[in-house]
Amino acid sequence: MLRYAMLCYAMLCYAMLCYAMLCYAMLCYAMLCYVMRCYAMLCNAMLCYAMPCYAILCHAMLCYAMLCYVML
Repeated sequence: MLRYAMLCYAMLCYAMLCYAMLCYAMLCYAMLCYVMRCYAMLCNAMLCYAMPCYAILCHAMLCYAMLCYVML
């Protein structure tokens, strides 16, 4: 029972952390995209390297940022 409770707590903490990081990443990307477009790729790249568990999300955002930058 204790192990199950700890697992649930760990999953909840991870979900909250990921949600917070996702919101921060989106906010950071949105702000940089409109204010300093050429800096958005650097921001997303730093998020990728700083948080390996979020590499897939960061990679997707980085690809999108690069595409947006190229099209602009």
